[in-house]
Amino acid sequence: NSSGGSGAAAARAAAPSALDLRLPAQAAVVAITGPNTGGKTVTLKTVGLMALMAKAGLYLPADQQQVQEHGPPRLYWFDRVLADIGDSQSLQQNL
Repeated sequence: NSSGGSGAAAARAAAPSALDLRLPAQAAVVAITGPNTGGKTVTLKTVGLMALMAKAGLYLPADQQQVQEHGPPRLYWFDRVLADIGDSQSLQQNL
């Protein structure tokens, strides 16, 4: 590694982490808070993508152990999924 850092440490830092999002049925509003580069935008984009995948009749990716313990992924039916295209957020620029 020419930058002087550990290749293993960089690989660990770049490894994706699982998203486990559970919302109570009666929740009308959800606030996602946290530090910068804490994953809020990625979480919201993932949930939006999953909602669109479900509407299209596609299978949702899920951990097999979680499916065995809790059943298949379930999403509430959304009338609309809104997106801000070109929100100029870049993981490469902001890290």
